Amino acid sequence: MRKNPTALLLALALAVGLLACAGSAAPDPEGTAAPAVSGTPAFTQPPETAEASVLADMTGRVTVEMKTRAEDTFTEEGDTQLLEFSSTLPVVTIQGREAAAAVINGALEREDTLFAEGIPDQEQMSGRERYLEEARNDLEMRLSEGYPDYFHPYELVRTAHVTRGDGRVLSFAFAETTYAGGAHGYNGLYGMNFDTRTGAELRLGDLAEDEEAFLTACAEQIRALSRDADHAVYVQGYYPDYEDMLPALLRDGNWFFDANGLTVIANPYEIAPYAAGRIEFTLPYEWLRRQIREEYIPSAGDIDGTLTGQIAEGTENVLLTIEDGTDGQGACVEFTADGIIRDVTVFRVEYAE
Repeated sequence: MRKNPTALLLALALAVGLLACAGSAAPDPEGTAAPAVSGTPAFTQPPETAEASVLADMTGRVTVEMKTRAEDTFTEEGDTQLLEFSSTLPVVTIQGREAAAAVINGALEREDTLFAEGIPDQEQMSGRERYLEEARNDLEMRLSEGYPDYFHPYELVRTAHVTRGDGRVLSFAFAETTYAGGAHGYNGLYGMNFDTRTGAELRLGDLAEDEEAFLTACAEQIRALSRDADHAVYVQGYYPDYEDMLPALLRDGNWFFDANGLTVIANPYEIAPYAAGRIEFTLPYEWLRRQIREEYIPSAGDIDGTLTGQIAEGTENVLLTIEDGTDGQGACVEFTADGIIRDVTVFRVEYAE
């Protein structure tokens, strides 16, 4: 698909005052919803109101910039792609908490390096160079056997998504796609969670006063969720002894906070065959309030929404419409909100494909 020559990069500063609500947004306590905005690529600030005074204290404001490095590697002849590699590194800024941001960025950089360079002394294949080596070997074997068309480029791709960001917690979900020969690749999801006041990475056991009791309660709650209507499609596909496997899901790197609660991940093969795909269990904040420290429960003022951008088909019910600068030759981008979205900043960037 050919892309337009210009695009819009959206940066969300996640921990400031309320600017706009739409969709299933929580009702405005003052009874006045923010108006829809349509204009130029620069976001128009709302008029001064009593609520706008919340913006005065910027401490704890979280901004995340996603930096992606991508490189496709081909044979020396240039006729066959060997490897698709890309990795997205989040870079965090926290207003007034520079030391905490530095700690978080250090942890994120270490994980990014491990993904790109591989985990030392690990039997399982990892890292760009190892994938590239195996891809070359695979292609050579297929060429020698006379089946070059059976070769598929290897993949090592990692993307990052902010699932929660406020004055207390910053959570990321990392989606990893790998392919190293065989019938199919593998898609896994992994989480990292940080205390935005100190920068410390949050362990699951850090959330509650009594770690053992909390993990036991979580396992029981996930067991109940696994049988509910939202997971009915998986019931016949679970491994026969899957319930015994559920406590093993409660490990660091296998969970993240989001708008709805604490999501625990069951990647393919963990409690069901590959065909079942990834299964997620979300422990809602209403339940968590009785289990974990209050400081990790979002307050009413914390962000609880999402903002989605897409090529416009019309302007009805659009929260924010921005012309892409191609004098009508391109298209408008619509941003629609679901929940509470704060301090939206829109930047214009050039890219080419």
